[in-house]
Amino acid sequence: MRRGHKVWAGVLLALATIVLILAMTAVWVQRQVLDREEWVDTSVELLENDDVRRAIGLYLIDELYTNVDVASEIQSALPERLQPLAQPAAGAPAAAGLPARDAFGFDAGASNSNPPAVSRSSSFAWNRRMTPYSPS
Repeated sequence: MRRGHKVWAGVLLALATIVLILAMTAVWVQRQVLDREEWVDTSVELLENDDVRRAIGLYLIDELYTNVDVASEIQSALPERLQPLAQPAAGAPAAAGLPARDAFGFDAGASNSNPPAVSRSSSFAWNRRMTPYSPS
């Protein structure tokens, strides 16, 4: 009979664990997902955090450059004379000197400074091609 008690104790422990996990999940779903007011408050609180906004922005930029050929999209929208500017205007993050990021969008070097808005190649192309014409 002792062996039967051990089996039942194990079964009851496993069942209690499953019920506990389901109960905790149900409470979380009720408070966070189904309660619109709580959902909005939590979302606003997260989006007010500069680190969260920066991580989301970096993630979206990485996804854009991974899935879309930005330079060719810009090139197709430009007039023929300006098409050589498409590559510098695209300013891929790596060309801009931005650090490599992990899966969460944080840089390995973790500095608090903002990355440059214009890459060196973009500013070089801008200075070379957009200088005013002065006949000499």
